[in-house]
Amino acid sequence: MTTVFESYISLAMDIKTSVADWVVVLDSDPLSQEQLQVCRAVHPPEVKGAIRCDDEENSNNPLCSEIDYFPAFCHVNENSCVYGVRRTLDEFAQLATLVQPNPEDPSPRTTSQAPNQQPTNPTA
Repeated sequence: MTTVFESYISLAMDIKTSVADWVVVLDSDPLSQEQLQVCRAVHPPEVKGAIRCDDEENSNNPLCSEIDYFPAFCHVNENSCVYGVRRTLDEFAQLATLVQPNPEDPSPRTTSQAPNQQPTNPTA
């Protein structure tokens, strides 16, 4: 079954194809534009694509209205998002440690830490 995230993945970014489970969610703000440039430069293998919420094609994407901040990194299988600009491959690699699965909650869960901080659980 295709998730909401997978349904709306835009291939607008030049990112290597991988077995990644993350998409970056962007808007027209300066931090999103910076994140887009970083992704184009470092080709993070953890990121499989992008959702550009400022693109008319994605204007009705429910994820764009559900996340709290841009840029966001959303795990497509766990339906969870984390926020903040990631600039290095090490920071992208940390994504795998930030999201804890919760099979009882189908809505996107979010944490609002910057890279190198411990995740927070807003439902705790």
